[in-house]
This record gives sequence, C-alpha cells and structure tokens, in this order.
Amino acid sequence: SATVADQYGGTAPIPGATITYKLVARTTGSGSLTNLRLGDVIPDGTSYLAETLDLDGAKLTDAVDGDAGSFAANKVSAALGTVPGGAQHVLTFKVKIN
Repeated sequence: SATVADQYGGTAPIPGATITYKLVARTTGSGSLTNLRLGDVIPDGTSYLAETLDLDGAKLTDAVDGDAGSFAANKVSAALGTVPGGAQHVLTFKVKIN
C-alpha cells in the first residue's frame, strides 16, 4: 500500500510530498520458504529518503551490512531468511515526489 503526505498537511501527490510504502509478505501452509527477500524498485519521478527502511517495526540501515535491509541500484530490499508458513513480515520505506 502507499500513503501520501504533502508538505501542506494534505494527501496530494505533488512535488515535495512524501509517500510511505508498505510491503507485506504473508506465508501460508506448513512448510518454510528459504532465502525469502521482500523488496521493490523506487518509482520513477521519486527519490528514496535515506534511512527510512523499517522491517516489522525495527529500523534497518541502507547499507549492505549486518542487518536485513539494503538500498542499492534504486531498489530497497530485506533479506528475511527462512520463513515458516503462517508468518507475516512488513517492510516500509519512504520516497519524496520530485
């Protein structure tokens, strides 16, 4: 999902407005998914806002380092590892409309 907040207190998708994206991964069944990744490409006409990655309520860094998150080549992603059936993970990040 996407939520827009403009600099005037509204929700207009105008230059300078911020869009918060929420990506949800839900697994079903009794098995597990191995090496699951959740991510997206930053939309054209927007710029990623640094250090806004959040996975399940925990802040992530943009660098490819010890945590699950990264921002590189205009893409955000989170490495979820092995995820059992019945689990849910939420990745959020923000962009600014150019």
